Amino acid sequence: MKNILEYYYHFKIEKLYQVKKQYVFYIEQHQYLFVPYTRSIEEAQDLYVLNLEMINMHAFYHRIVLNKDRQILTMVSQKPYILLEVVVPTNHFITLQQFSYPLVVLPHQWKLFPSLIRFDWITLWKEKIDYFEYQIEHFRKKYPLLVQSISYFIGLGENAISYIQNTLIEEKQSSSSLVVSHKRVWAQEMEFEFYNPLNVVIDHQVRDVAEYLKSSFYQDNYKLEEFDAFLQSIHFSKFDLRLFYGRLLFPSFYFDLYDEIINGYKREENILQVTSRILEYERFLYDIYMILQKYSSLPPVTWITKHFSF
Repeated sequence: MKNILEYYYHFKIEKLYQVKKQYVFYIEQHQYLFVPYTRSIEEAQDLYVLNLEMINMHAFYHRIVLNKDRQILTMVSQKPYILLEVVVPTNHFITLQQFSYPLVVLPHQWKLFPSLIRFDWITLWKEKIDYFEYQIEHFRKKYPLLVQSISYFIGLGENAISYIQNTLIEEKQSSSSLVVSHKRVWAQEMEFEFYNPLNVVIDHQVRDVAEYLKSSFYQDNYKLEEFDAFLQSIHFSKFDLRLFYGRLLFPSFYFDLYDEIINGYKREENILQVTSRILEYERFLYDIYMILQKYSSLPPVTWITKHFSF
């Protein structure tokens, strides 16, 4: 791999370190990562263009480095790799404040990176649910725990779709800026990973906040008072808050884990980490809803509010 890097990037590398599937080296105190590229080829071009825009805005995201042929991707044993110059090498954990000042993407900029736009949640979620409903029929004997649990989470996903549909109808005069977001963010994620440009998409600001909170719940490190304080500082509109709650309803944590199990990365028993906490998560959804009510009158998800209102 050292020879490949020196040939394609004209670096003189003294030491090359391998960390799992990534390769790390230093040039004049600058850290570089050579990593497998797992997104589509179309997205690679858009990620590079967006990366240039972020650099121009002095954002902290790592910089994508072209090879000697001015190509974004370098093929190694018929597999694409990409080189990143690390900009934020810290090991600090991200916090909610990381989402307070996102990079805004204006409508006229959308055409620069169309493959990264993700704000059509309804279509994306419907397609995902249709796929799971089709797929699970072929795994009834192999994955009994998934078969037992998936109907509940598909139902929760359909609740989220309805909530967003109603929001778009009832708040149709409202708008929300699109920002540089992430495919996923995790509680206990390092800033080093948060500022990886290979994880970014373009979406509503509430996307990252909702995904961070869902992850916080399952890592048992969320604090409702911290979220309340965040809302006081961020000033989301009613439209934003409704989008946020719809996003919180969608059980991405279950579907992500489902995919990992089906693809052989995790054992089926791991799904019990989610299914054993269904009632706790419903209570979490209710508690978050009650906090949101302090900032705007939002429509409830009736079966949740009835269950916990007493």
